[in-house]
Parts: sequence; C-alpha cells; structure tokens
Amino acid sequence: MSLSGDFDIRGQLYHFSLTESVSFDGEHYTGDEIEEHLSESDQIFYSLETEDGDTFYRWLSGPWEGFDDVEQAIQDETDAYEES
Repeated sequence: MSLSGDFDIRGQLYHFSLTESVSFDGEHYTGDEIEEHLSESDQIFYSLETEDGDTFYRWLSGPWEGFDDVEQAIQDETDAYEES
C-alpha cells in the first residue's frame, strides 16, 4: 500500500501523504509502520499539497477499517483547503 495518493475535486488536484499515526494506546508510528498499525490508529496526521503549491498539515480521528477510509476522510475535508 502507498501511504500517499492523489485526487481531483471540481478540477482542483490534491496530493496527500500520511506522516504519522497514533494508536489507541498512545503509540506513535511513522513510515511503513503506519500501514502495519492503521486499523488500531486513533489519529492520522497527513500533509496535503494543492496544484497551486499550497501545503496543509492536518489530522483526522479514526478508527478506520482500511486505507480507503482514510483517503475518503481526507477528500471529505477538502472544503477546508478551497478558497471561498
């Protein structure tokens, strides 16, 4: 599994990368460890870059059943990155 992804919403391109996860018992994971502990992660930290060159650093609360859930949650947050 890749710990990053790209998506397009209303013509705006986004690229995200997972940077850290925190498990329900407070353990911190980075790199490939995130993948191994995704199902027990309470929080996921990520960076998101827009095609305009803006970078956002955000986090989401879990739990997640898999990476698809995390990716969908990040996409659901895109209104926070869009200009009014």
